[in-house]
Amino acid sequence: MEYGSGGELFDYIVSKGRLHEDEARQFFQHIISGVAYCHEHAVVHRDLKPENLLLSGDYNVKVADFGLSNLMCDGEFLRTSCGSPNYAAPEVISGQLYAGPEVDIWSCGVILYALLCGSLPFDDESIPKLFKKIKNGVYPMPSHLSELSRDLIPRMLLVEPMKRIKIEEIRQHPWFRTRLPPYLAVPVAQQATVPHDENSLSQKVIDQIAKVRDPFIEKTGRKGIIAAILCSRNNNIKTIYNLYMDHMQHRMRLAEQKSSEGNSIDDPSHNDRAVAFSPPMSPKSAPNQSHMNPGGHRSGEGVQIFGSMPHDRVRNSAMIGGFSEPGRGGAGPLSSSISSRSSHGHQSRSSSKLHRSQSTRARKWYLGIQSKKDPELVMNEVFRALNSLRSQWQYDPSNPYRVTCRWKPSLSGIKGPAIKDEYVYVRLQLYKVQTSIYLLDFQRVGSISPCFAFMRLCSLIINALKTKAK
Repeated sequence: MEYGSGGELFDYIVSKGRLHEDEARQFFQHIISGVAYCHEHAVVHRDLKPENLLLSGDYNVKVADFGLSNLMCDGEFLRTSCGSPNYAAPEVISGQLYAGPEVDIWSCGVILYALLCGSLPFDDESIPKLFKKIKNGVYPMPSHLSELSRDLIPRMLLVEPMKRIKIEEIRQHPWFRTRLPPYLAVPVAQQATVPHDENSLSQKVIDQIAKVRDPFIEKTGRKGIIAAILCSRNNNIKTIYNLYMDHMQHRMRLAEQKSSEGNSIDDPSHNDRAVAFSPPMSPKSAPNQSHMNPGGHRSGEGVQIFGSMPHDRVRNSAMIGGFSEPGRGGAGPLSSSISSRSSHGHQSRSSSKLHRSQSTRARKWYLGIQSKKDPELVMNEVFRALNSLRSQWQYDPSNPYRVTCRWKPSLSGIKGPAIKDEYVYVRLQLYKVQTSIYLLDFQRVGSISPCFAFMRLCSLIINALKTKAK
């Protein structure tokens, strides 16, 4: 356990009032770096506030109190309304589903406002009135704030979570990058990883551990110490090594910060040593949607969810009930479009016409398959399609728009030497995208279902739906 001798950031703000912009920026840089580390490791805090931010003796911020935190699963939503009302995002207090990172960003926006203004943007003795202010995004913007901070805060406190600024965008914002220490300039994903071989270990730290007067360490010997550090599981020697490394790198960071004081970091790549000054970690190769709006929907699209979001998805542009071919109408795109190729150089009028006729037309790509039918009718068609494939399914009566089914090739008469006759598990989920527009998505359940068999089953279901629609 680490002791925060500087107390809570809350007490620091109360004692000093609104902070100077440079001081507030230093705290905010630490906070965002800590939150980014949590998100990179699939952890959402959900209760960020100055009371849960501790200060060390040299006023470095430590993120604390993970009692309300949760793990983020790829494609899954959270629904718990938790945290402190003054710092909670609109989607949290409204009981809506949320992915995770966006609610922490909202809380960081409230904290930044408190650092610069000495007060909270949303505050009222009446909880209903407070919630109304939060849901409407109504708060005063003092005139003493700088132009850049007046640009950053509103982008963090956007009521629509899909339009809210992302961690990567905050890190690239000019206000954040001003006087940014080199050791914080490197994104978490690019920082040093846990050593995997003896050459990447610090021999100096190993020597320090070997000198520890402990019967177990003396019995283990140098080779045993190295083996324990490289072990995938946690152990006492590995913990000692990490503590030594953290202490050594902490002193190096302080020295680097003092030497670079007054300098602005515009490009983190200019300092190769920045990676070495960061604490060792093993970043998880998190997929992009942990920082995207859930389900890959375009920023700004309102999405009302019937249940949890899927993990492995099938991309298709068809629409249930009056299917449209890829790139031919249907509902508005939920993802990006493929732009047509442009011509280069001077062309004659006739060749220009020929080029325009042969140029690739932009196509609309969608996530899942969409329908304008009533959701009950859509689910009935889904059940008929599953029944035609002789698959088995189950669903929770409280959520009839989420179905889990299992199927194996032999049930549909599919046989062959290269086809394994084993069960494939898939979950189908219906979402409301816009008014009278619904989206059926596919999720591969667990790791027991082979990917190609999963894709085959999805294709069979889609074809069965198309056949039924015709």
